[in-house]
Amino acid sequence: MLFKRERLIDISLSILVLGAFALAGTFIVQFVNDYSYREALNEAREKADIIITRNLATHEYLNSKLKPSVFKLTDGKRPEGYFDPHWMSSTFCVREIDSRFKAKRGFEDYYYKEAAINARTPANEADLIERDFLLRLNMGEAEMESGIREIEGVPYYVVMKKGETLQDGCLMCHDTPERAPSGLVDYYGPERSFGRRSGDVVSVLSLRVPMEDALRRADEISSGLKLGLLSILGVLLVSQVYITHRLQRGRSLLVREVNERKETEARLREALGEKDMLMREVHHRAKNSLAVIQSLLRIQSHGLEDEKSRASFKEAQDRVKSMSMIYERLQQAGNVSDMDAAEYLRSLVRMLFESGSPASGNISMDVDIADVPIDIDTLIPLGLLVNELFSNSFKHAFPGARKGRISFSLHCQEGGDCTLMFGDDGVGMPEGPDLKSKDSMGMTITRALVKQIDGNVKITRDNGTTVSITFPPIRRD
Repeated sequence: MLFKRERLIDISLSILVLGAFALAGTFIVQFVNDYSYREALNEAREKADIIITRNLATHEYLNSKLKPSVFKLTDGKRPEGYFDPHWMSSTFCVREIDSRFKAKRGFEDYYYKEAAINARTPANEADLIERDFLLRLNMGEAEMESGIREIEGVPYYVVMKKGETLQDGCLMCHDTPERAPSGLVDYYGPERSFGRRSGDVVSVLSLRVPMEDALRRADEISSGLKLGLLSILGVLLVSQVYITHRLQRGRSLLVREVNERKETEARLREALGEKDMLMREVHHRAKNSLAVIQSLLRIQSHGLEDEKSRASFKEAQDRVKSMSMIYERLQQAGNVSDMDAAEYLRSLVRMLFESGSPASGNISMDVDIADVPIDIDTLIPLGLLVNELFSNSFKHAFPGARKGRISFSLHCQEGGDCTLMFGDDGVGMPEGPDLKSKDSMGMTITRALVKQIDGNVKITRDNGTTVSITFPPIRRD
């Protein structure tokens, strides 16, 4: 039943993935097709703009520069009725330049005409669409039109733009044949392009840029993309079938392996539970053994009359107590990694202060212990070291019920060493002895414990004694 449901899920996911791919593919094809069409249109629009701008610039130059200069140069020298369209007609010049431009640039497939009604040159005669646009120009209804048109089944980008507006100076050639130069009438005849009025728009700049090749390329790109996406879809389908088959074969092996791992994990949990019970028992027995030793030392000390011997037994009891507290904490935590080192040290410091300070209450204490990541191998000798520091301070720093203060702090740098600071404002340590001295057992034990935790110690004698110990939080093997 489980396999059937998973197989149904696999099939549903396969259909979903393939459907999403097909949908995305359709969107991509449409996007690329639209983009290609827009690029083809932009290309045609740029080409049309170049051609029209060039021809308008040619008109402007001929009418404002060349013709006035030649007229001025030939004044009084031209025969009566003289006419030469090669420099006297800007429309003629633009048409001739345009024909040469087509041949030079390979633009022979575009159509450009300065269309007019009753044009002087039949090649410039407006067709029906151009005639309609010219009439609307003179009625003030349009300035420019552009778009894609099909002409005889071929798509063109078509631009029609306002052309020449007749000026007063042009009426000599466009009013009546009698006013026109005889050479012009002889060249064009007396019927065409006469009867114009000043201010009339007499021509339309009509341009058609063929788009058949560009649109065909866009369609070819879209068709190629469709074919590629269909091929990818086929590969995905075959891959999906193959992968689904492989997954079904591997699923049974996976289920078997998972079951085996669950059985192994169950056995491991059982073994870990047994190990946890054994560790708890070890910690319990260690704590009990240390408690027995502590009790024996306390009983033994009761039979001693010598105060110095009693004090030595008391120090030994405190050392055993500091170790016993660790095993007590371990038994409570159940796991070495769960033990709170900072809480243990706070409890130890509080116990040592309460146990060692005089009943008169002349000694006070400041404690600052941060949460520290100290491992058990360092914590045991560190607890003994703290015991020795307190024991030495109570024994030597405050003689004769002297008032004073003890300070204790422990902080660790992130990723670095820990620093333990122990200080008192008692009588201070004599200048001679230091940790290297072998004058007392306390000094010997302190020196051995500092070495055991791979630490460095510094003693400052200023208004009492300050001991600074730097050590790594984890023992280096």
